[in-house]
Amino acid sequence: MKLCEMEGFSENQPIAFIKFTAEKFAKELLDGKIYMKNCNFYRELEKSTCEKGRGDRFEGGHVVHINEPFDMYAEINGKEHLILSGDEVFVEEIYTGFKKTPIFCLFCLTAKDFKVRETIGKEGYVADIAVSKRLTNKMVDTFGEKAVVISAPMFIKRLIEYSDETNAVFISRLVKYVDFTKNQKERTAVARSNEIEPLFTKDKYFTDQKEYRFCFPNIQVEDSYEINIGSLSEFATIVDSKEVLSLGVINNKLNLKKVAE
Repeated sequence: MKLCEMEGFSENQPIAFIKFTAEKFAKELLDGKIYMKNCNFYRELEKSTCEKGRGDRFEGGHVVHINEPFDMYAEINGKEHLILSGDEVFVEEIYTGFKKTPIFCLFCLTAKDFKVRETIGKEGYVADIAVSKRLTNKMVDTFGEKAVVISAPMFIKRLIEYSDETNAVFISRLVKYVDFTKNQKERTAVARSNEIEPLFTKDKYFTDQKEYRFCFPNIQVEDSYEINIGSLSEFATIVDSKEVLSLGVINNKLNLKKVAE
């Protein structure tokens, strides 16, 4: 059975975070260094490389994608006038401050991504990661040869402690992946009523990234932002990215360990 089927777990409950990166940056993260870029970095990255993956030209924005012939009218001096027509258009709304908002992104494995191998008493368990090799290979190819595997509950707890100590406000949650061509009115209403929503909404193209995101909305930076939350070594480990599927979790403490065969 999946871990989310056990009592006390929910389907989208974060269990483990993974940061695929280069070895140098993996060691820095294990030491507690959280290095963030602002939204605009990722917007410009796709534009400069013409590659969608690490970069996203719509990062932080609310997007309506019309991919069929259309006519757009506007009322001018009491009369409707055709102002735009075509076969495809992207319309984006973005709160300009978000372009400078620092964000930290992690690949997230939730309770539905683990298969329980055995239970230990009433609450304990041994569970293995149950995602496709294709998925992890894609992350390796896109982001790096090393993986920092982190207990999600412990990492969030550590950031909350940091926030309490420094008054650094952060917002975090799973990214929602949507089809930008659908539910235009509903999505627009949500984005306009909750300006934070576009920071946690991305096109379905990025679904495989399974992202959990942390952002600091009250901080504005021209490029990057860095904090140190203390060593993660008690609840995190560095492995070769291709070894990720050999890892699992043991018992209800949610500390990540290598699962013995």
